[in-house]
Amino acid sequence: MKKFVILFCLLIMPSFLASPGLMYDIEKDINNFIKKERKELIKHVLGDYKEEIVSAIIKHVPREECLHGEINLRKLLIIMANKESSGNPEAISKKGAVGVWQIMKKEAERYGYTSSDMFLIENNLIVAKKVLYRKACLVKNPWNAVKYYNGSGSRAHNYKISIKKAYYKIIQMEKI
Repeated sequence: MKKFVILFCLLIMPSFLASPGLMYDIEKDINNFIKKERKELIKHVLGDYKEEIVSAIIKHVPREECLHGEINLRKLLIIMANKESSGNPEAISKKGAVGVWQIMKKEAERYGYTSSDMFLIENNLIVAKKVLYRKACLVKNPWNAVKYYNGSGSRAHNYKISIKKAYYKIIQMEKI
């Protein structure tokens, strides 16, 4: 994407510099293209249930809410939804984790829900958020909270690394 914008600026824009109206239109087109790319990314990441997942996140997670003051929770939860279940609220893991954020029965019950409640996106989100915060209280590094959300050991460590990479990719896209 950056290469496209740089190439566009170097090759095409100089011929339009004399016309400020055209420059504004071109800038507007570039911004619309970037917004469309972000929407496509979210659609690709969350699949068929993207609207319900994003609506639940917007409803229950304030825009600036962060884990340990540094990881934007909205972005993190979108990435985790993709990693945990590909955004499928009906997903059930081999170990019995349920829903978009793959909540275990024990975790659901800890917060007053049943396993079947976890098939509802909003309930699953509420519990996932509480689990993340509980894990974050136990560790100083917010990325370790993400790791322990998934468990422990090398599989959880790899989970943390993949979530972190995806998170910083989204941050980089926003800087474009």
